Amino acid sequence: MIDRRSALIFIIGVAALAIWACSDSVPIQPKPQQVPTPTFVPVPLPHVPVPSPH
Repeated sequence: MIDRRSALIFIIGVAALAIWACSDSVPIQPKPQQVPTPTFVPVPLPHVPVPSPH
């Protein structure tokens, strides 16, 4: 049984980490076409059991 709030926090954290990694690697690499961000952004999570670190 997974809490919906923890799943939403997990999805937001993954998206924020992807955005932070993209924005951190874009000024270093002057080739933004080779950064595979659109394949990582759509993450369909209907009901995935995420192990909570309790």
